[in-house]
Amino acid sequence: AARPAGEGVGCTVQFALPTLGSVELLANVALFVPPAVLGTLLTRRPLTVLLVAAGASVAIEALQALVPALARACDTNDWAMNSAGATIGVLLAAVVLALSRPLSTRA
Repeated sequence: AARPAGEGVGCTVQFALPTLGSVELLANVALFVPPAVLGTLLTRRPLTVLLVAAGASVAIEALQALVPALARACDTNDWAMNSAGATIGVLLAAVVLALSRPLSTRA
């Protein structure tokens, strides 16, 4: 989201559920799905990938809050939606990894 002119450092804290009509929120989900899938398939460490993705989202939001020249606003909903996208990506990759194992090794 764009930061209003003249506004100082800060972050909007929201705990409301986003509406499905919001393209920006869905884009935040979609942004983190592919890297989470790829990271999980390459490393086979879903928890590590999820933590790195959530940390990257926190770093992005902190940068938006601390650098006014970016003219971007920090928003906790962005972090939540990015983390949701990473979770979806990790889960999709986990399914692919489980299905790619030979039948004899599946529990």
